[in-house]
This record gives sequence, C-alpha cells and structure tokens, in this order.
Amino acid sequence: MKISNLCFILALVVALILFVDGSDPKIARKGLEAGKRITDAIEQRNFVYLIPVFQFVPLYLYGIVSVFGLIFGLGSGSHGESMEMKYLRDMSKLINTRFDDVDAQLSDMEKLVQMSAIQAPYLTIALKIRAVSRVYQTILTVPISDIKLQRSVFITNYESDYQNSGYKLFLGFVKDLGPFGGRLLDSAMKFYEYDRTKIRQFMMAATKLLFMASQLELAYYSAKGASATLMDFHRSQWEDRFQQVSQRMSTVDKMVAFKERIQFSLDVERFALDYRGFGNSFLSNNLYKKLSTKYYWRDWLVIVSDHINKHDKSQVCGGYAKSIYGKDIIVTSVSINKTTIGKRNAEGMANSLTQTCKTTSYHRCYKCNSRPNPNCTQPAVITDRCCDPENSEDAETIYSWINPYVRDRCTAYGSVGIIYKYKNVAYSARRRNNTSTMNCDLGWCTDKRDSTQRYPEFERLFVHDIGSCKYRAHFFG
Repeated sequence: MKISNLCFILALVVALILFVDGSDPKIARKGLEAGKRITDAIEQRNFVYLIPVFQFVPLYLYGIVSVFGLIFGLGSGSHGESMEMKYLRDMSKLINTRFDDVDAQLSDMEKLVQMSAIQAPYLTIALKIRAVSRVYQTILTVPISDIKLQRSVFITNYESDYQNSGYKLFLGFVKDLGPFGGRLLDSAMKFYEYDRTKIRQFMMAATKLLFMASQLELAYYSAKGASATLMDFHRSQWEDRFQQVSQRMSTVDKMVAFKERIQFSLDVERFALDYRGFGNSFLSNNLYKKLSTKYYWRDWLVIVSDHINKHDKSQVCGGYAKSIYGKDIIVTSVSINKTTIGKRNAEGMANSLTQTCKTTSYHRCYKCNSRPNPNCTQPAVITDRCCDPENSEDAETIYSWINPYVRDRCTAYGSVGIIYKYKNVAYSARRRNNTSTMNCDLGWCTDKRDSTQRYPEFERLFVHDIGSCKYRAHFFG
C-alpha cells in the first residue's frame, strides 16, 4: 500500500509523544494536534491556515529526528516489533486514506507550469524528491527483520538520486539562486498572470515538497548513524529554512494582491479582445464572473454598453473606463470588507443632483401628446417630465449636476456615473444572495430571474433613473 508522506509526518509526531511519555494523554493530544495542523493545512490546500501553523515546524522536526532513531534501532536489534513501532505503522496506514489524493491535487498545479523557464528544473527536482521518498516509505511496510536491508537501499538511493534537491528547491523558493533562472515564485507569478488562487496552490505544492525533503535529509543522516550534535545541526538548518519559506510566502501573497490593481485592466482588455462581437449582457456577466473569481477579495462592478459619442460620462475611482471594440466598458471594485453605501445613502446621492431636466431645458409651450398652444408666444420652462428636453443628449452636462462632494469622493465610492438609457446597457455586480446581471435593453432594466423587477437589489450597486433626460445615474460602493 502506498504510504502518504504527509500522513507519515503526523504518525511520527504522535509516536514520538507516546514513546516519551505514554502515560500522559494530554501530551499525546498536543503532539497529535501539532502534526495534524500541518498536514491538515496542506491536505485542504488552506493557504491562510498554513502560514500560522508554521509555528509548529520545530516540534515536527524534533519529532522526526527522535523517531528515526526508533525506526532504525528496531532493524539492528534482536527484539520484536515494539508497541510504539506497531502504533506508528498502524497509524500511518489508518490515515493514509485521508491523503490519497493530496499528491494528485497539488500535482495539478505543477502540471500547469509549462512553456516557462522553470518547468524543466522544477519537475526534475520534484521527481527526485518523490522517487527517493518512495524508497524511504517502504521502511514502514517491510518486516522488522528487513529494516536494516531497506535502510541500506535507502542510503544508496539517496546518495545517487537525491542530489541535494531539497536545498536547491529552497534556494529557488526564497533567494535569487538555484536552477530556476531567478526566483521560482517570481517566475510563477508571471506565468499565472498574478492569479492569487493558482499561485497560492503552487506555493502549497512546493512547500509540500520541502517538507518531504526535510524528512528525507534528516532520515538519511539518522540512517548513517550521525551524532546527536550533527542531527541537531541539520534540524536547526531546516527550522531556519521553513521560517524563511513562511516569510516568502506571505510576501508573495501580498505582492499578488497588490498587483491586482494593474493586472485586472490587462485581463479586461484581453477578455474584450477574445469575445469581441458578443452581446453586452454576455460580456458584462462573464467578465464579472472572471474578475470576481480571480480577485475574490474585491467586490466588482462591470458595465458594458454600446459606444455612442457623448452618450456616457462616468467617473471611476481606481478602476477601468475605456471604449474598445465598439463597447464602452466600465470596471471598478472595492474591498469585499468595505461597508456598503446602503440604499438610503444611494437615494440621497441621487437626490444630490443640483439640477434636473425640468430646470435646464426649454421648449416651445405645449403639453405632451397634444398640439402646440396657440396662445404661447415664447419658450417656457417645461414642467411635464414625459417630454424630451433639448439638453437630454448632453451627458457631460448632466454629470456635472451631481454634487461635487459625491462625484469626486473616490475614497467612498467605487464608481459614480451617468449612462444613456438606450445604449443597451448591462450592469453586473454582486447581488445580496448571489450574482446577478441587470440588462437595460431598450431603456428597461430587468433581472434575468424576474422580468417584472425593474431594478434588482444589488449589494453595492444602485441605479437611479433621471427620467426625461434619458439617462441613468449609477452609484457603486
């Protein structure tokens, strides 16, 4: 049966605690928890959880150094299998099923590293570590009488095939050294186009290899009969390396999050190029899904409409607003933890329009849907909002009516703008319970789920119909 390397980490820690003081169940539980936290984080690919549990690495390293003496000592003695060793083997087999798919899951990310400078050296190192690890794992399954022979096989295999692969991987992970032509993670960030989820999973895969490598190196020196001083030296080296690995992972994760401000605009333009000719609703909805999946720590707004000169004016804070391939695309985001502006505040912002079509538009004196009044001798202020005022085509003028305090406060709102009704506008943003797209074809905004609902309830997006001006004001934040 294949023995998972990660499950072995847990078993080693447990066996160590039981061996030292099996009469105290509290100590045993603490040892189990220390090993379990490390393996759980890697098994679940929980990056956020993995960084804090690096504090348990010293206990993990002390544990495997001590247990290696137990394992190899059994092979050289004449006594049968001890209870500690039997527990170690049984525990490894018992929890092996939990980790059967760990290698496959993380290897999926490694397979994606293709057509890049790091592909060949990374895969070579990964294969060497896994190959030597497989030889070592058989020590757990062979009869006690064969442990000595298997130890010799492991030593020979390590000396011929391992080639210091763990240290090479470490150098590439945290330093400008190693066989990767620069930092391994710098290359991975560029290859994955700063996709935070993919880069996190790649770092998890590399970290798993480093845990395997640390185990192999310490096992090798133990099998060779190294002194306690030498074992402690190599253990402390790996303890320091894992501390640097943890720091590097945190730095890279923050760097990727910061790069979102630059990378997302490239993603928008590539998406618009790949799907040019598609409808506005398709573009808006699918671009929203792409961005909200890749940059999941941000709340996104995507607006796509037909390009018509002068028929849009929108202010975007830290976002993207561009006419491309016959479409006007507006994209912006705010932190997912930001407090929403709220419906009441949005209504207040809509009411902050300092003027309306009624106060700025002049027409000949007549009522809607009726003939001109013969008694009217001069233009008068129109009071019936169903008529078309002359200034309804001037989006920039209408945009200027928004209170400057609202219009220019980028810290409070992700986007404030004016868009012409008849531009076949499609808005996409996070709804209160799920994602929804609002289609504004032919001047009507309808929710795909409910065609009778004119303005569906979004979490952060509020759209206000200005009425006779043929424009809508939107507020997002």
